[in-house]
Amino acid sequence: MELLKAPALTRRLVASESFDSHDAFGHGIFQKKTMLLLIISVFVLNSQARVIKLIAGDVDHWCRPPPNYNMSATIWTKEFIPVEADGKPSRCLFYKYHPDFNHTELTACQEWEYDASTAGRTIVSYWNLVCHRRVLLVAALAVQSSGGVLCIAAGPIADYVGRAPVIRVVAGLLVISTVANCFVTSYAIYVTVRFFTACFANVNGVLCALILFEITTHDNRPRHIIIAGAIGLFIADVWFPIFTLIHLNWVWKQALYLSPAFLSLSTYFVVQESPRWLISQGNYNAAENVMLEGARLNGFPLPNTACLLKRLREQECDINLGCLSDQKRALDDCPLLRPRTSS
Repeated sequence: MELLKAPALTRRLVASESFDSHDAFGHGIFQKKTMLLLIISVFVLNSQARVIKLIAGDVDHWCRPPPNYNMSATIWTKEFIPVEADGKPSRCLFYKYHPDFNHTELTACQEWEYDASTAGRTIVSYWNLVCHRRVLLVAALAVQSSGGVLCIAAGPIADYVGRAPVIRVVAGLLVISTVANCFVTSYAIYVTVRFFTACFANVNGVLCALILFEITTHDNRPRHIIIAGAIGLFIADVWFPIFTLIHLNWVWKQALYLSPAFLSLSTYFVVQESPRWLISQGNYNAAENVMLEGARLNGFPLPNTACLLKRLREQECDINLGCLSDQKRALDDCPLLRPRTSS
C-alpha cells in the first residue's frame, strides 16, 4: 500500500530497479559492447588529462637582449647575465644597462631565446611559459582539471532527456574540441578549449559507466566496471610513454596522441538507451525494443523477456488503477522467472 501512495515517478523508479538484467535479457554481447565503450572512454579521458604534460617539456632558454641593447652575444652573456649559485648563467634575470657601466640592477627577462633543436617540441617555447610566466602552465593544468566539475550538470540532463542522447552529443563535441585544440594559436583560447574538452571526456566516461551499470547483471556490475576501467588505464599508460620517445613538433605530437578520441564516435553505432531509464519514464515500448535486442544478441529466450515486460506493464497498470496486485500473481504467467525471483 505504501507504493500506491508514492508519486508516479518514484513508483516507476522502483519498477526500473525491480528486476535483474539476468532475468531480462541475460548476459553476453549486449553488455560487452558497452563495456568496450567504457574501455575507450577511460583511455580517451586519461589521454586528454595528460596531453599538456606531454607537450610541455622543458627547453633550454636564456634572456633575449632588449631591442635597445646593441651588442654582441658574447658581451651580452658575459656582462649582462648574472651567474646563479650553481655556477650557471641565469635564465630569468639580466643586469639593466647603465651608461656609467654600473651594471648591478637586476631585472626580469621579458623575452627569451630557446635551444633551436628542441624548441619546436613544446608549448613552453611557443607561449614563453618560462620564469615568471611558468605560472601560466600551472594555470592551464588547473583549468583543464576543473573541466570535470561540469559532470555535475550532465547528471540531471541525462536523467531528463536520457543517457543515449547526451552521450552521443558529448562524443561529437569531444571530437570537435579535440580537433580544435590542434589548430588554436592563442594561449587563452587553447586553455578554454582544453577546459571544455576535459569536460566532454569526463561526461563521456561517466555516462558510459552508468549505462554499463544499468544493463549489467547485478552480480557482474562491480567486476565489469572495474575491469573496463583498469583496461582503459593500462592502454593509456602504454600509450603515453610511446609518445615521450617521439620527437615531433608539439602540434603534430598532440594531434597523433589525441587521435583515439575519434573512437568515441563509436557511441553513435553501439550505445542504446538504458532500458531501466526508459521504464522509469514509463516508456515501455522503447524499453521493450532495447530489451528484446539485448536478448537476441545474448541468445537469451525471448519469451522470458516478454514475460518480464508483461509483469512490469501489469504492475504499472495495477498501480494506475489503484489496486496494486501481488507480485506473485503477476509472475504466474512467467514460470521461467519464478524460481530466481522467489529466491
